[in-house]
Amino acid sequence: MQKKLFEFSDIVQRDPAVETVVAFAGSQQQGGNNADVFVVLKPHDQRSPIEAVMERLRGKLDRIPGARLFMFPAQELRIGGRPSYGSYDYALQSDDLALLREWRPKVVVALSKLPELKDANTSQQDKGQQIGLAVDREMASRYGVTAMIDTSLNDAFGQRQVSVIYNALNQYRVVMELAPEYWESPEALKQVYTSVPQKRLPNGEQVPARQIPLSILASFAPTNTPLKINHQGQFAAATVEFNLKPDVSLSQATRLIEQTMRDIGVPSPIQGAFQGSAKAFQEPLSNQPLLILAALITIYIVLGVLYESLIHPLAILSTLPSAGLGALLALMACDTEFSIIALIGVILLIGIVKRCDFSGLPAAFSPHHDDDPGGAVWGLGIGQWLWGGTSSTTGHCHCWRIDFQSAVDPLYHPGCLSLSGSFPIMVAWPLL
Repeated sequence: MQKKLFEFSDIVQRDPAVETVVAFAGSQQQGGNNADVFVVLKPHDQRSPIEAVMERLRGKLDRIPGARLFMFPAQELRIGGRPSYGSYDYALQSDDLALLREWRPKVVVALSKLPELKDANTSQQDKGQQIGLAVDREMASRYGVTAMIDTSLNDAFGQRQVSVIYNALNQYRVVMELAPEYWESPEALKQVYTSVPQKRLPNGEQVPARQIPLSILASFAPTNTPLKINHQGQFAAATVEFNLKPDVSLSQATRLIEQTMRDIGVPSPIQGAFQGSAKAFQEPLSNQPLLILAALITIYIVLGVLYESLIHPLAILSTLPSAGLGALLALMACDTEFSIIALIGVILLIGIVKRCDFSGLPAAFSPHHDDDPGGAVWGLGIGQWLWGGTSSTTGHCHCWRIDFQSAVDPLYHPGCLSLSGSFPIMVAWPLL
């Protein structure tokens, strides 16, 4: 691992766009046969875009046999806490571990063939070495040692407790096992013997107890085993990580992956679902139109109550498409991806546009606009009083307002309701 890590670090460090490389062998999250590499790039004006740098390094790093280095840009906001070798995760779940181990590499191979995806891989490590022992049960039953085989293996490799030594202040457990030098090779199984109990033959002859080699009763060969088994909820899970090409959106990738899963015929006991950032992107898509409609209706109702009109809110809401289109055109002009940070910026821009609409709408009316033919409105300076009066056959209404802003042409409505961009405080009562 150390040698491969030095080779990767040396190749990355020689790239003209790289400033610093820091590598750590033995990832705490993924296991001892993994490493973490952190690459700090030079400023933007001194290097190519990060996608071009990663593509250039992939061609060099893929030539090193025996190990792979997966690269993905660090995100300002990353959703999900599971360790990953890519920007996005796709998790496979099943209650059948053997079936999951069979189909996981097939899914990885199928996703690797998609030109829209990059660095399709999995964090599942199933290449660990183990010795598979196959016992000939028929032969073992002839010798009468079916149960003794497990006992012999436990004595040799299981640290079996055989005694306890007591003294005045402490006690010490005595365990039985092979010497450590015999653990290093599977050839030690050839030197393991099992005890055959004493038995009497049908002709009355007595066969004494003896020991026979384990190799007579069983055969063994090296096989692969997972170093660890990941779980999501109550089921075994395997995570497939992937990156996207620069011109491919996450919505396109989700559709392609779901179509690929149907094309290769993944069995029903295996369920696939997006996790992390991909899951956070996919979940709001189902109810996003309803949320947008509810937001527009809420804004319309609030503005209708504020302006006491059904037309003025529509005039304000009509600026939403132009504000959103202008933001998208600005992102395209700057060659910026529509990321989560860009979405937050678009929302803030729409909020600023709405605030300008609130302040500018009153000025769109005539300076002495009055919905009541018998009324009059006068606007004075800062900190002065505003007085208005109406007369009718039923009585009089006098209104006072404290305005701490500069003089603004207000809107006067029947019932002595005054509205301006400074949101005045009203005090009114009728005089009969």
